[in-house]
Amino acid sequence: PPSLGGPDKAVEIDETIVGGYRRWKDKPRENKTVVMGIHERGGRMYAEVVPDQKGHTLTPRIDRYVIKGSTIYTDELMSYRALRDMGYPEHVAVNHKGKLFAVGEAHVNNVESFWGNFKRGVDGAHHRLSPKYLQTYVDEWTFRFNHRLDETPMFWTMLSQVSA
Repeated sequence: PPSLGGPDKAVEIDETIVGGYRRWKDKPRENKTVVMGIHERGGRMYAEVVPDQKGHTLTPRIDRYVIKGSTIYTDELMSYRALRDMGYPEHVAVNHKGKLFAVGEAHVNNVESFWGNFKRGVDGAHHRLSPKYLQTYVDEWTFRFNHRLDETPMFWTMLSQVSA
């Protein structure tokens, strides 16, 4: 598993809902899928389809992928309240419900930007995704994000990942 963060590094964690809407302002319907994202500022992204937004679902993934002692920024979702007790004493939650999206260094704008690019890309190319294959698309976009600054062209990077 990837190791994100570290003693002097910041990590943003956020989740998004994919599917379940006909249009932006419509009420949610079935087929909603939750995707969790963990981004090390200035570094890599990790994203995974998860069954729900509950603490017992999200916190084990944080524990698995984020180095203890990292500074963690999240939104105010109650599922993240246990992070300080889990070895992440520098946990700051941004109050989105209170219309606060950034307070100094405290924000999750990088992860939210990833979600926006992912959703626009999916809508533009595929229009709709099945929850069954969503992780594959999330993996593709995460791979692209993590290799966006490579000097090697993306085609050769992807080709090097294919085993002969």
